[in-house]
Amino acid sequence: MDRALLIDIGPGIGLNLTGDQGEMLGDILDKCLVTQDRTSNANIMDLVFSRKPDGTKETIRDTMVMTISAPINMAFDSLSKALGNGTMPTMGNNTGILAFRNLLGKNPASAFVLPVADKINGDIRFSAMMSDTDLRAGVAVSMACADTTPDGIESPGGGSSAIPGINGFVAKLASRGFLLGPSSTGRPCLKKVACTNPADLACLSGNSFIGLKAQVADSNKYVCPRFLNADKVTTCDLTLMFWNSVTTTWNNDCTFKDSSGKRTMYTMNTTCTMQEFEDYLKKFDQVMEKVFARIDTEAGKLGAEIDTKLRNLVNTFLITPAMSIIDGVTCGFMPIFYRAVVDGLCFQGVVGLRMVAKSYVVLSFFMVLLAIVMYTFWSFAVSNYNAYVDAAKKVGGSQ
Repeated sequence: MDRALLIDIGPGIGLNLTGDQGEMLGDILDKCLVTQDRTSNANIMDLVFSRKPDGTKETIRDTMVMTISAPINMAFDSLSKALGNGTMPTMGNNTGILAFRNLLGKNPASAFVLPVADKINGDIRFSAMMSDTDLRAGVAVSMACADTTPDGIESPGGGSSAIPGINGFVAKLASRGFLLGPSSTGRPCLKKVACTNPADLACLSGNSFIGLKAQVADSNKYVCPRFLNADKVTTCDLTLMFWNSVTTTWNNDCTFKDSSGKRTMYTMNTTCTMQEFEDYLKKFDQVMEKVFARIDTEAGKLGAEIDTKLRNLVNTFLITPAMSIIDGVTCGFMPIFYRAVVDGLCFQGVVGLRMVAKSYVVLSFFMVLLAIVMYTFWSFAVSNYNAYVDAAKKVGGSQ
């Protein structure tokens, strides 16, 4: 069996040997099964291939190499290049991180706490307000006192339009009476009015809306997780972290050694008011600045070590084993078993059939001898029986 014979018998057995499929089957047959070079040990991944968009061949081995080792080596090469020319990227200057810091530092969280329009529309307490052309705008009013134009983020209303604040709604409500004192300690701008017309349902409904916002503003159910000092009681402030050049350590980084000697951080979830929550988020701008500055400093020190040690670890425990598996997908064992199958079916099988034929010939000879012997015994038996019958007849006739 070889490529030429396979091509000849292929149509008869319904085997499609045209195009790439035929080429791959032919290569596997010639280089794996019926190779003349007994020392050959072809790799199956070099024989099976696909086509790139431009029509060129790409073996499975090349595909695996490009998938596994090439991206990793490219990443380490980029790191080596950055270390060599001093252009190693820093997280502190990353545009995404800067945008996130800007979002936290320059936008009050209360400006993004907005009513759920469907629930306001479905609440009977606010039906009169939602029917009023002036006061219905309250459904888009945030928890911030003043109108807020988002910095670095799109407004919930789309684009960079300002998010309406409480002051504008209170001013519209004040036109229906005179202002009373603040309804909230957390948001003094939240004020109800003494309605000029006690039967003004829209005015009364607007006061109910102010009352609802006051509940949100004065709630202490907001969660403000804190870092703790080693005593696990007092708060640790990461904005005070700094590099101590004398001790060559980072101080006030809120990390402490536990009982096993490992460094750890202690945290505690605490509840807070809306204003405390807003201040808490704003402070994270400074925290992130400190943290990423430390990361960039340490990365600069460890960059070379990462490039060498981590590269060696990745090569030793990932790339090299993967390449060994790829290199081990060979077919050098196939010719031995293929020839054994051919010898067993074609050569040893023929010898076996010949021996069976000889056995039948010998068996037939003994069967002939057995037939002669059996005939002889049968002939004697029949003769004796006939003689006995004749003798009996004679004796009976003489009497």
